[in-house]
Amino acid sequence: MKKYVSLFLILAMIAVSLTACGEKKPNTSGSGSTASAEPIDTAQVDKAKVLEAITTDEIAGETVFIAEDGAIQVGYVEDFSESYYDENELKEFIEDELGSAGKLEAIDTKDGKVRVILSFKDADAYNAYEKEIGSVSVAVITANEAMMSYKATPFHDAKNVAAAMKTGQEVIDADKYQAVVVTGPVNVVTAGKVAWYSQGNLSGERTLTLDDGVTAVILFSK
Repeated sequence: MKKYVSLFLILAMIAVSLTACGEKKPNTSGSGSTASAEPIDTAQVDKAKVLEAITTDEIAGETVFIAEDGAIQVGYVEDFSESYYDENELKEFIEDELGSAGKLEAIDTKDGKVRVILSFKDADAYNAYEKEIGSVSVAVITANEAMMSYKATPFHDAKNVAAAMKTGQEVIDADKYQAVVVTGPVNVVTAGKVAWYSQGNLSGERTLTLDDGVTAVILFSK
């Protein structure tokens, strides 16, 4: 199987090739591969009833977007401050490494950072990519499946996080909600507004931040 590499490693590999030509190797310490995700500001993306995609402006750390149809977008941000980094070269490298597994949706370089958005047809395709580079995982499930597995799980009310938690049996509703199970470290953005969640830090009507190893069951509106 072809091994996919993270954006961090892509930049490192480009640096190695440039170093071989006599350039200085970049300092990649403090990159986006951290044990906790950075929350993002979703003030603008929360306005629509159904969010169709994320943009590079919304990425402050590794970010996974769960679309209404179960498709996945993932955003990465890394250092891009070295003068010899080349956006076109990086774009070609990413597309070559992705092959048919996913699609490069957007790439943006500004303020010494590069932000990239990749898309995958479903969670399985995303997980196959991610398992080679990190610990994030996503499972898009039906509300009925969530009831079978998580009916005893306590959930926070996204509208009143200070309220007493309720069990999945009390809140899971197949007519109202879609369900996703995500393990961090990552920012999770959902197409519909988050209604109930088992763990994580809510930082917007659609955004939950999960630290390393934290798994959350999220119910979001259809």
